Amino acid sequence: RVADGTLHTAPDDGSDETRAAIMGRDVADIVTGAAPDVIALERWAFYPRAEATTAHALGLVIGAVIALLPARIEVVTLRAADTRTTLGLRGGATKDEVFARVVAMGIDGGRSEHSRDALAIAVAGSLRAETLRCAKR
Repeated sequence: RVADGTLHTAPDDGSDETRAAIMGRDVADIVTGAAPDVIALERWAFYPRAEATTAHALGLVIGAVIALLPARIEVVTLRAADTRTTLGLRGGATKDEVFARVVAMGIDGGRSEHSRDALAIAVAGSLRAETLRCAKR
């Protein structure tokens, strides 16, 4: 079973630390409710024109997510290109092509763009984790 979703905070929710704590609590709720074996996170690249504070805030959130996970949960990180190739597409495939592949796998669609991205990462992360487990056997 693959579950997806996005977590949201807004600048008026407070400082970066407060927003990271909010997202950490949201992740804890998800882990409690879904009891996942694997959590897939998109590995973000920092681009020269990107704002450094955005990268810092994102790092806080990713750190909070990983720190709060029980040890039994495997964490898989994927770049956008990794998600595409894990789904059997070329690295430069469009978001629509990625989502069409996920839907072709029998996984329900019809979500927002962010949720569709999260779903693709969840599916690819699950596939990547299973592949790595099989390789270790």
